[in-house]
Amino acid sequence: MLPLKEKDRPIVKKLLEAGCCARCVLRFCCLGVQSAYRQSYEDTAKALCAFISDSENNESQDAAVLEQHTEDPPSKKRKMDAAETYVQSEGDSAVVPTVMEEGDAKPADSDVCVACLGVLQELCDKAYAIKISEVVKAENYQFDTMVLSVSLPAQLSVREDDVIQVKEAFKWTMQGLVSKELGGVPVVTKISRQTEQFEVGVGFTHPETDSDCHFLAGICSDCFRPTKNKQNIFTRMAVVKALEKVSDEKFLK
Repeated sequence: MLPLKEKDRPIVKKLLEAGCCARCVLRFCCLGVQSAYRQSYEDTAKALCAFISDSENNESQDAAVLEQHTEDPPSKKRKMDAAETYVQSEGDSAVVPTVMEEGDAKPADSDVCVACLGVLQELCDKAYAIKISEVVKAENYQFDTMVLSVSLPAQLSVREDDVIQVKEAFKWTMQGLVSKELGGVPVVTKISRQTEQFEVGVGFTHPETDSDCHFLAGICSDCFRPTKNKQNIFTRMAVVKALEKVSDEKFLK
């Protein structure tokens, strides 16, 4: 059972109807219990539908919501591209091609979570942990501990405001799964620059929504200045800085 409160019931229903995935519903309800995110996606979706079911009259409506969130296997619904998985140890790094399989079907926009763009919905399970671990094993590194780092598209910041971030929820769900696939290697939650650590990085891109944060340049142009080292001015740091400066009134326009 999910540790949600009675006041969360209408919020959960609205979020599901709006197209948020089950794990993003937990984020927007500010649920900080890590074990809740580690449940399978299908179990979480079922638990949410059970939570909002307060009478037999709305069972058909809840069944429709559940079907929307669980009907297809993840490999047939992916929208977010896993751009690359890289491993780094003792100053050496290796970047390997995408861990997505060729031929993965592109889903309809309505199938993809409007909040996380599919990261927590379809790229946050045992199958994806296996793919990450296979990339790491192929490099033949020797390590005793590991750090899992995540790089997300800058436009996701526009979809987050005082809620648990996608990056945190992803780590809560995936750290244990990746560790298990790598033979139970202990996971370090924070990167230390003072000691040598093995870092496994997962990067995501979502070209279809790259322009979602471009409106910020017209409101806060001083946050988006080109540099010699970065061709794209819409970095995650720049977007976050702009969001901190922009008032709610201007943002909603």
